[in-house]
Amino acid sequence: MNSQILIPGFILVGWTFLVNVQHYLTQQRAAKKRDVEYRFFKTYQGDAPNYLHQSREHYKNLFQQPVLFYFIILGSAVTGAATGWDIGLAWAYVTVRVMHSIIRETTNYVPHRLRVFGIAFFVLVALWVRWGLYLFNY
Repeated sequence: MNSQILIPGFILVGWTFLVNVQHYLTQQRAAKKRDVEYRFFKTYQGDAPNYLHQSREHYKNLFQQPVLFYFIILGSAVTGAATGWDIGLAWAYVTVRVMHSIIRETTNYVPHRLRVFGIAFFVLVALWVRWGLYLFNY
């Protein structure tokens, strides 16, 4: 088992925890400033400021595509498929996802965000292709 591939996963989990704290603080700020009523948080429907929606979408986004990343690094570690290339790709994925988060929380410039998201997607596809080739003996 090559557990080195798990380290980038732990980094991404840590980043997700930080984003969770940031999102919680954003919710608290919105409620204290009375930019949103507390009942908004019951169903997340109704009027809310853009900064709150942006924070929530950012947080939710870290639980979508990265699920496939966590699965692939665990699978690669357990099956022994992880090579130096895979570990490099895992680090690239985490780096690009953190860049995506930073863009989202600063400028939120969609063309930049989309490019970085696309890079992360293709890195993830590369990880899956490499694992598939290993599993099916190619």
